[in-house]
Amino acid sequence: PPITPFSTIGKSETYWTWYRPIALAFVLLITLLWLAVAVVFSPIIIIGTAYRRYTVGRSTFHTNPSEVKIAVIGCGWTGIQCVARLKEIGVTDIQAYERFDDVGGTWHPNVRYLGQQTHAPMHVTSFKDYPYSSEKDLLEGKIRGDEVQNYLARFIAEKNLRGCFKLNSTLKAVHYDSKQNTALIDVEYSDSGLIVSEGPFDLVVFSAGTTYPNVPIFPGQEDFQGTIIHSHDLKKENFRSMVQQNKKVSILGGGKTAVDLVLLFQRIGYDNFAWIYRNAFLFCKMELFFGPQSVWRIPLGLSNIIALFSSLISVQLKTRWLLWCNGCAWTYDGSKPMNTAKFKGGQICPDQRNLVRSVEKHRMHKSDIQSLKPSGIQLTNGNFVETDVLLLGTSSLTGIDMIKFTKDGKSYDIENCPKMLNYFTLQDFPVFATTSSLFTLGPMRGCNVAELAVYHLCVQRRNLSLSQCQSITRWQLGNVNDVKKLAFMNNEINFIEEW
Repeated sequence: PPITPFSTIGKSETYWTWYRPIALAFVLLITLLWLAVAVVFSPIIIIGTAYRRYTVGRSTFHTNPSEVKIAVIGCGWTGIQCVARLKEIGVTDIQAYERFDDVGGTWHPNVRYLGQQTHAPMHVTSFKDYPYSSEKDLLEGKIRGDEVQNYLARFIAEKNLRGCFKLNSTLKAVHYDSKQNTALIDVEYSDSGLIVSEGPFDLVVFSAGTTYPNVPIFPGQEDFQGTIIHSHDLKKENFRSMVQQNKKVSILGGGKTAVDLVLLFQRIGYDNFAWIYRNAFLFCKMELFFGPQSVWRIPLGLSNIIALFSSLISVQLKTRWLLWCNGCAWTYDGSKPMNTAKFKGGQICPDQRNLVRSVEKHRMHKSDIQSLKPSGIQLTNGNFVETDVLLLGTSSLTGIDMIKFTKDGKSYDIENCPKMLNYFTLQDFPVFATTSSLFTLGPMRGCNVAELAVYHLCVQRRNLSLSQCQSITRWQLGNVNDVKKLAFMNNEINFIEEW
């Protein structure tokens, strides 16, 4: 359905095993240890917080926001909220670029797959000061992709943003002039076929996340007599055709997209499919992680916050133990979380978990693909899966690697850039920023991006030298904040580790 209220997602399963008290005791112990550390260091925390508030309170704009010009690349709900927040702060010269014929990003009809819906509740993914609904049950529920698109349109109309967007436009190149500290961009317009140089901009914000389908190439693919379809291209018409013709479908992937594809077939009782995944992904139980507020949820929420901080010490401690032991984590093949890189922050509700559990075990193949044969798929575990349609739930690519970068007329490779300044801009290419390192979701990320952009351009000292940037980044927490792993959304890095 277009709207799934919280009251209809099912109830969280209750279970009790012999090790459950031990698991809860472990969570309690780690939580108490962190609280003890916080108490010991509370004087330093209080003084540091007071100093931070004092310095921030005294901060002033060295450049008025109305004097800067910003380009936003990608008009999903992060890009849309970024534009709206920039306008609120006072930036008036904003140009947003979207490669499709309408805004929407992940939710645009060209990208969203059949049945796609938000996997976090709408109170988490609503726009700033513009909640999806005033009804609590709807705000704590989920909505389908086409309903998200309608919500985006209402927000754009409410905030009068339509004039900020240039549609059918694809970023091809960014040219940085270090003397002027500005950038020109080359934009290709698909409706005319022209490539136009635009700018100069003080900052180019890259907020595209699911621009291009990630389509792997398989050995023997040229001999395969079936059809290969990426999730981007799964629409009502070809799904209905598969079912009516009783096609043998193989779903490839272990993440949220692949799970959604499995759910499509499970909901209609279609059993002529197989599910192939290399590793089982780890998900959070939506009703526990983002569920309604209540007193008994305070300890659970506290343990989740502690888990996030514990990831600074050990990602294994966070995903393998804390979330698993407090009952918030779930995986579909019954295994304990083996590969912590396979935690991407995905949320899954009770109804979805029940449907996935009902998939017959002989349809699930934990294996890699060795090669494609004329009539099916040869797996590395020795099994052969007859296949008419190979359905790829293999995520998406940002497209950042397709953009040409130049600095003062010379080619520039952003993959070799040192640590990102404030996890946001490139140290020696400071006119380009990426949103992928920010931990927040959807529209809230757009707010954070806009505020960081204005801080970068109007508050932070301008024209920082490379040595000054290195001095600042040396104190940044975490050691996985380089461009390659953040801007390129490396699939083998744990989501929390990236953050």
